[in-house]
Amino acid sequence: APASGQPASMQLKLARALFTARIVWRNFSRGLPIRVMLLQVLVTFCVLLPLLCAGLPHSAYYWPGDLRKTNFHLRNEDERRVAQGNSYIAALKGQRWAYLPDEGAKGPRLAVAVLAVDRNNRRIDAYQPHYLTQTLHSLLASADRDKRLYGGRFRSLQVAVCNAEQQPHRFAEAKRWEQALPVLSRQHPPELPLPVSASAIRCRPKADWAWCLGALAAASPDADWLAVVEDDQLARLDAVSALHDIMDSKLARRYGDQRLARVGLVHLHSPASELRYRWLDAGTWLELMLIGGCIGGACFMLYYRMFCNPMLFLPNLCLASFLFIYSLAVAVAVGRPNWLAARHALTRIYSLDEPLSANFSAVLLPRQSQLLLNGSGGRASPLTGCWGAEQVDAAMRSAGRRVLAVYPSLLRHVGLYSAHSGGLLAPHLLD
Repeated sequence: APASGQPASMQLKLARALFTARIVWRNFSRGLPIRVMLLQVLVTFCVLLPLLCAGLPHSAYYWPGDLRKTNFHLRNEDERRVAQGNSYIAALKGQRWAYLPDEGAKGPRLAVAVLAVDRNNRRIDAYQPHYLTQTLHSLLASADRDKRLYGGRFRSLQVAVCNAEQQPHRFAEAKRWEQALPVLSRQHPPELPLPVSASAIRCRPKADWAWCLGALAAASPDADWLAVVEDDQLARLDAVSALHDIMDSKLARRYGDQRLARVGLVHLHSPASELRYRWLDAGTWLELMLIGGCIGGACFMLYYRMFCNPMLFLPNLCLASFLFIYSLAVAVAVGRPNWLAARHALTRIYSLDEPLSANFSAVLLPRQSQLLLNGSGGRASPLTGCWGAEQVDAAMRSAGRRVLAVYPSLLRHVGLYSAHSGGLLAPHLLD
């Protein structure tokens, strides 16, 4: 008898569990348009996002398509920017580019150097990028735009070129810019040891960067802020305006008059591939929750007006939870780099945070940090040997200075050629 009664007892427990689940489901789903909710999920993730995000790098639906066509398009974009840069030089008619501040301007004093080497002899399929022309034109156009929109609010803004070639006189592209901008070059460039090793080639750009920083500081003795930008970093149109806002507003609000002493350096470029959501990073979690709350809140208001009974608390709670999870999935599918890129529409939406990676392709730092890095006052310079970006960040932190990064990036990689990989970059890696 006990053996025959055990299956009946199990059936009774299962029936009670199913009945309880049905009651709970009825309480939570009363008045909810379940079919509409399921249709929304299917249409969003199977139709809308694949159509809208297929061309967005770093999204879950990105499809590069025919790389040959993409490379052809990007090369045309490079050639268009080079033509614009050449027209800009011609429009100067041999005169020096100069930033004229307004009378009584109280903004920061900034000096920017573009660190350049001759890459035009590194041909791949007859591709000559003319990085320096593209980068300088983007930077000067951004400065002209800031002057046109906001007046001469910088107390001074200087732009120079660091010609890091071993034979500077042979760098024709840099010599062409001498009529418009100061071009800094070494009197006695260091020779690579023979035979040339891979480590020597890898360490050479680091020595060039350290030299350029010191040369810029010597050539701009009145500048409070110094920036070194590599010649394959294209400035966004609002980059100079964002720099002013960062130096004069954001850092001032955070550190007051001590910002020159507290801030060690600011990374201006972070590769988009490193800006994905990191599950152990509280900052990206908070950002994800904010995006999910905005999208979910808008959807909830639409559902609330069309379907929901305002007197039923549990169905409304169930709907809010569903829409919040749905919105988080949409945000992750679109990709954090694409959400950050949308913030370029407004200059003041740029934020300062801890850097996700050490990247010295574009760096802003106060003069006190330059003195620390170049080893003044009897202190040893951390820029010795084959130094790494992490080593410099650690030296700043050990000196009690903050290392920050601007999000979204003020610059992006330009061109298809990568000096690090020795070949063409995949298009989705350009940012």
